[in-house]
Amino acid sequence: MDQQLPEIHQTEIDGIPTLWAPVPGPFMGALQFRVGRVDEQRPIAGITHIVEHLVFHDLMETPYDKNGFVEPARTVFHASGHPHEVAEFLTTVCANLAALPLDRLDHERQILVQEASERPVSADGGMRYVRFGPQGHGLADGPEFGLEWLAGPTVEAWRRSRFTRGNAMLVFSGEPPAGLRLDLPDGPRRPPVRPIPDPDLPLPSFAPWEREAACLTMLGERSPELTMLLGIMERRLKRELRLEQGAVYDVAAIYDPLTGTDGHLFLAADCAAERIDAVQAAMISTLDALATDGPTDEEIAKEVDAFERMFMDPMAVFGLMDTQAFDMLHGRPLMLPAEGVERRRAATRESVRAAAQAARATAILASNAKEAPAAYTPAPLGSPSRVNGREVAPAGFHLPGRGPKERLIMGEEGLSIKFVDGSFSTVRYESAVLCEHGSPKLRRLTGRDGFAVVVDADHWKDGVAIVAEIDRRVDPLIVSCEDDADNDRWTRRIMEL
Repeated sequence: MDQQLPEIHQTEIDGIPTLWAPVPGPFMGALQFRVGRVDEQRPIAGITHIVEHLVFHDLMETPYDKNGFVEPARTVFHASGHPHEVAEFLTTVCANLAALPLDRLDHERQILVQEASERPVSADGGMRYVRFGPQGHGLADGPEFGLEWLAGPTVEAWRRSRFTRGNAMLVFSGEPPAGLRLDLPDGPRRPPVRPIPDPDLPLPSFAPWEREAACLTMLGERSPELTMLLGIMERRLKRELRLEQGAVYDVAAIYDPLTGTDGHLFLAADCAAERIDAVQAAMISTLDALATDGPTDEEIAKEVDAFERMFMDPMAVFGLMDTQAFDMLHGRPLMLPAEGVERRRAATRESVRAAAQAARATAILASNAKEAPAAYTPAPLGSPSRVNGREVAPAGFHLPGRGPKERLIMGEEGLSIKFVDGSFSTVRYESAVLCEHGSPKLRRLTGRDGFAVVVDADHWKDGVAIVAEIDRRVDPLIVSCEDDADNDRWTRRIMEL
């Protein structure tokens, strides 16, 4: 088998690190940048997507296959065809980046808003929001607030500071086209965005999910053992839930690298409501068994064999280089196929068991089950505390016998809503990530933990003064921006970051 492993070549084109290996079929090339949704902050969410669309404005009708997309931690432009066509595509991409057609911004904005309206929130993205909140890796699948207001200078600042030579990688399915030149500005490699879980989220945690399905996600340090853990869990769950119980049609298993060192595991299965307890119990028991006893030698051997068999498909080589390019953009050194095989062959029952133990400590289980399973603490449905300050009553008269009403608490550090059941939703100004202006009288303030406080001036006594106080206290850069001054502030901020 070792003699069949592909040889990956490493070179440089115009100062851009480049990987290539001979792969049969149409010639393929991809240009990656280390910028994506996780780099954006809530008010400017979608700005990378705007750049990607503007770049493609004159590439839609070319005869060869091509595409561009924005992922959580990278942006990719790729094409396949003849080598000269791929070279032409990459040259045009870089030329368009150098001179974004900002006159098309409003046109592309409409297309992006329509695209967003048709794109469902993925279960994987939803679980990342639960884990990380509305920032960084929690933004992977969230609303693109920036589509509504971002102007040309702000988009251009983002392009100029993120789409640079030092922040790029190239991948080819053969020797790079001769004489290829890519006009990109110089600039530094953008550092990885660390995945920082919500500190108030108890782990392992249980989160309610309206869908008739069960979902289990975990974090771990990237290693062959972590990928083996996911593969072994998938095999065991398919055998138990489909072949033995007939409870599900399939089990989805996704391994996503978040950075060069952090990996995210996702397992999910759709099922009927009466099966949900059995499905989530199988997920928990499978993980517990691997964390306690580890896998069998046979299971490890199957995972090693599956990795080696991957190289029987020539297209898998391009996929491997694509992953390696992602890793190199995140500061991880190139790992050649032979090293990957060697590290998997070195895995043991104990090393996989240790990976399972570490991952289990980070687990989030989501389902529509009525109760959280043992050892999985329900995710908080309210803030752990309130701010200190004055209580504000709702506007209007409170007639006797109508029962208690909500109270708004205004403090120097932030705001809380006190609900009739005694729970709170609190946002402190220092941890606020977004202030949406729903109308001149409506403010929605969201904190890093995902909890929000909505203030409608018409609903509270002295409501107009309260809204004015919120506007005075919040950082203008977290406002869901609306005017040229907001754009100017963000343009300067982008160049500082």
